[in-house]
Amino acid sequence: MKNITLKELAKQLNLSVPTVSRALNDSYEISQETKDKVNALAQELNYRPNPFASSLRKNRSKTIALVIPEISSVFFSQITKGVEAVANNKGYHVIICCSDEKIDKETEIVQHLIDGRVDGILLSTSAETTDGKHLESFVERKIPVVLFDRTIENMPFSSVTSNDYESSYAATVHLIENNCNSIGFLKFGKNLQNIEKRLKGYQQALTDYNLKPNNNLILTLEQDADENIEKIKRFILNKKPDALFASVEHLAMATYDACKQIDLTIPNNLKLLAYSNLNIARHFSPPLTTIVQPAYEIGESSATLLLNLLKNKHLDEIEDLMIDSEISFRASTEN
Repeated sequence: MKNITLKELAKQLNLSVPTVSRALNDSYEISQETKDKVNALAQELNYRPNPFASSLRKNRSKTIALVIPEISSVFFSQITKGVEAVANNKGYHVIICCSDEKIDKETEIVQHLIDGRVDGILLSTSAETTDGKHLESFVERKIPVVLFDRTIENMPFSSVTSNDYESSYAATVHLIENNCNSIGFLKFGKNLQNIEKRLKGYQQALTDYNLKPNNNLILTLEQDADENIEKIKRFILNKKPDALFASVEHLAMATYDACKQIDLTIPNNLKLLAYSNLNIARHFSPPLTTIVQPAYEIGESSATLLLNLLKNKHLDEIEDLMIDSEISFRASTEN
């Protein structure tokens, strides 16, 4: 079946294309009689507007980019679902890009997005990202950016995060109240703002409960799973903590493996908790105590914030949203 265009409608009605377009959009400039004629013919001929042509006329692609640091994470998968739910409801398409925790790849992605046609960007930084120099072009070109979960200091972008400091503090207090006084902290990466907030919450809880923070009980780890297991094994054997606080879920998985290899049992020999959105955490042996971030809500809020920026064009109005996490207490931290 032939696609009916605005030009075809205008020809049959002996009207101009702009007049037909305004009539279909219920413009006050067009009489009701003309609107009725245009809509009647459009319905008769099964006219469907072309959203892409409309977007081009408005200099909009109706596309936003979502840049995440890892594709396999349940947390970022849930965020993606939240973003797509809001974006699709508003007629936007979402391009998903993954930096694989590499600053070089993140920079390359950003450059492609600047050169391409996207209306706005949602970004969570890689583990290697230390500053926002590679994002300055977005500011110069007035392309809206919203950072989520992992943010960058001193950049003029709105953000959506969870209460990392407060939830980390509460989780550490939980360990202390379960008779732990030598609590190790498994830190992911060296530069991530959200991890630094989790570390500070942990340290403040120790201080408030008269347990002096000890840098020797902080172990910095990266992405390599096998290497992390070996480092955690040595850390446990040498430092002898009675509990470990994993700042991200894959470090908790490595801890389960490490304990198994050196014949330690959780929680009898070592208590363990972690930030994790894994639904199966309750089925681990033993079930893992988790700090669960509101990932879907972070995605929804980030997309809503970005689309509002696109609508209102007030890029200088910075808004920082924080959504509370929840702690699910399970057997891995019980006495």
